[in-house]
Amino acid sequence: MRILIGVGRWEAIGGSERYALDVTRSLARAGHDITVLCGGGEAPLPRGVRRIELCGFGDLWAHESRAELAGILAGLVPDVVLQLSPTAPWVSAELVRAAPLVRFVQDHTLFCPGLNRLHRDGGRCEEPPGVACHKRLFLRAGCRDLRPGRGALDRIKERTQELDVHRDAARLLVASGWMRDQLVTAGIPADKVTILPYPTVAATTELQSAPLSLELEAFLAAGPAPVIVSARLVPEKGVDVALDALVKLRHARAVIAGDGPLLNELRERAAVLGLNERVHFTGWIDHGQIEALLPRCSVLSMPSTWDEPFGLVGIEAMAHGVPVVASDVGGVPEWLAEGEGGVRVVPGDAADLARVLRVWLADPRLRERIGRAGSARVERSFRPAQHVAALETILTNASRSSVRVS
Repeated sequence: MRILIGVGRWEAIGGSERYALDVTRSLARAGHDITVLCGGGEAPLPRGVRRIELCGFGDLWAHESRAELAGILAGLVPDVVLQLSPTAPWVSAELVRAAPLVRFVQDHTLFCPGLNRLHRDGGRCEEPPGVACHKRLFLRAGCRDLRPGRGALDRIKERTQELDVHRDAARLLVASGWMRDQLVTAGIPADKVTILPYPTVAATTELQSAPLSLELEAFLAAGPAPVIVSARLVPEKGVDVALDALVKLRHARAVIAGDGPLLNELRERAAVLGLNERVHFTGWIDHGQIEALLPRCSVLSMPSTWDEPFGLVGIEAMAHGVPVVASDVGGVPEWLAEGEGGVRVVPGDAADLARVLRVWLADPRLRERIGRAGSARVERSFRPAQHVAALETILTNASRSSVRVS
């Protein structure tokens, strides 16, 4: 098949971008003719894959590039388009006209103007996007990351346009049943949505990773294997909850692997809590470094306070035999069952998290037993080969469909 893959940035920034690189590589190895359309990025291309960089790929207002994109698509004549990350709505509108569109809705950003389905008071939004978003702009408990003004109205309009693209797509993919339900709430027919759980995404030889820093190596060598929290440092990832849990555990140590706007604030919080000697902040590290770090840690903690659409780092830890303790939110229950790689805890509850960590950190044999069960679960259900085979079937069926937009 001639497959056009649309991705915002061609680089391994986070889980969704790593997934895009890995899937592209797998489809190319399977013999498909692949062209990547992106807004930039510096990751190497797999052998035989072409790349087209479009200025304004994610820019809501860059309509001057629309004619350029239409010309590119007319020359490519793809059998199917696979869209793996958000773009400007005008880009999505052109993609859905070019060929049957299969779109992976990886998180809330493609239908929620607030991007995370959270209210300012921390509560979850259960309403469909649209009129309710306009109303909530002016309420005290409105969208957490949306404030009254022109920018907010533009974002609501943009997400409304994205929902139109969802309806015109040949197939929508989501990683969890929870995400499917979110799309149905947003007005998408359930029979248009296919659940395709993420596979484990291994570090690739094409991406050269730096060794772990000397400071991190020294921290790892200075005591027992630490708990790891691997996340973007934003409020909804709940890293503050993990720090509060550590205070309750006298000898526990942790590595916080990630970067984000809360980095300095969390460092200050750790200092105030007296955790400077027991917590190491790595800042941003690449996926290869995460893969090297995970087996050297005792437990992965995912203390999210929002509804995780899936939680890819969880199954990556399980693949290494590392037990996982994660908040019972969103799509997490679909891959994390007690006795099969870990346990779920109450979101935002540091005492509940500390309770589990206290037992696990004191019992290496228990951790090993849980880790083996998790590794077996990943091998059964989340192998890359299974995922790519299912994706190929979906793309083939879409390419034969009559779903095209004039």
